[in-house]
Amino acid sequence: MKTKKVVQRVERALGVEVRKRGGQYHFEYGDLIGSFICNGGPEGHASCFRIRRKEDHDDIMTDYFAGHFVDNCKQFIETFKPPEPKYKLGELVKGKTTKRAKRQGIAGKVGLVLYCDSYYVGVKWAGSDLRERVNVRDIGKVPQK
Repeated sequence: MKTKKVVQRVERALGVEVRKRGGQYHFEYGDLIGSFICNGGPEGHASCFRIRRKEDHDDIMTDYFAGHFVDNCKQFIETFKPPEPKYKLGELVKGKTTKRAKRQGIAGKVGLVLYCDSYYVGVKWAGSDLRERVNVRDIGKVPQK
């Protein structure tokens, strides 16, 4: 993705100002620092998306590089600001009939959402005391009548 487009997406999604120093772009969001580089001049592609804490710094003497790297702009932005959960607390869900859901034994079961984050949901299935952490792709909302 072009560097100019990445800068626009980061500024719009996180509401921060992206600063340029040499060939590197960086910004602060909360207690994290994000940076990436531009390959191929001013109109080049962005790469090397890196996230680290403010207090954590590189140490060239021990070959230590602070933080971690992600592959693309979407992962970069979602590390700083995760997407909203797909399901709400207390919502009724039903296990889909996917191969993974069948293998887990949740296909066709109905349950109640107990906790949720962006990618996983805690579900208490009807008729059992079992509470499971389930991927959001394996469940769907129960239609309301």
